[in-house]
Amino acid sequence: MHYKIQLDKNDKPNGVVRTDEGGQLWAIPFDPANTDYQQFRKDIAAGVELEDATGTVMTADQVTAFLATLP
Repeated sequence: MHYKIQLDKNDKPNGVVRTDEGGQLWAIPFDPANTDYQQFRKDIAAGVELEDATGTVMTADQVTAFLATLP
């Protein structure tokens, strides 16, 4: 499983797409009330891979800085 940041029409991050082991895609908005978003935060904290919008895997420092900007 891994996550990739998705951008809105103004090129601002508005969610992530999770790809599971079977190749299924899940769109997850940055909404603290959303249980998939809560799981995303836990997964990333546990070291699951996060890609930026271009598909480049983010470093741990980049992930930490990015997460600090989210609700």
